[in-house]
Amino acid sequence: MELTPTSNIMAWVDKNKKTFDIDLNGTFVWDDVELGPVKNVNMELGFQGIEMNYDSSLSNNKFAFEPGTWAFASPQKMLSNFPVTISNIDFETKSNSGNQLIHGDLTFDVIFNLTEDIGGQTNMAVELAIEDNPGVTGTGKFKPKYLSTGINDISIYAHLPAVSIDGTLQFRNDHPVYGNGFKGTLEASFKLLVLVSLL
Repeated sequence: MELTPTSNIMAWVDKNKKTFDIDLNGTFVWDDVELGPVKNVNMELGFQGIEMNYDSSLSNNKFAFEPGTWAFASPQKMLSNFPVTISNIDFETKSNSGNQLIHGDLTFDVIFNLTEDIGGQTNMAVELAIEDNPGVTGTGKFKPKYLSTGINDISIYAHLPAVSIDGTLQFRNDHPVYGNGFKGTLEASFKLLVLVSLL
């Protein structure tokens, strides 16, 4: 993560409480990383207005997070070595457990454009948390933690001169009956070819 000079961090610490207000602008890069089942992730995204606020004096909701706004233009994004387009980044809060201050899914839409006629779309969720680690002396640091990556149904299409194919691929992770795996549906429409011979 590279921050621009327009970013702002303010903190207050005394014997009774700790607070901070963080407003970040800059660039975020995943350079050939692995996110759970998704390998070879290469992305560079600009962002503005990521906000993190903390107040130790509050009994609940001590930590607040806002995902800000993101720029999705070039350079090319890649998932598993396929070119993709990213859009609609959001953060969905989940219930905290243990020493988590905040817990949720960073979600975004992924569009696969293999050619003008072949592609697909899905939604990915990267589950993250920030943990409070007070340490023995109470001076420990907050700890960001990656938990998992989830992929929703993938819609696929191939609209070719002779055939149109539309389908859905669904992933199952730790399903109580079916365990891990996937299933899918596929519809194909073959176009009538008219051959004309000239004598």
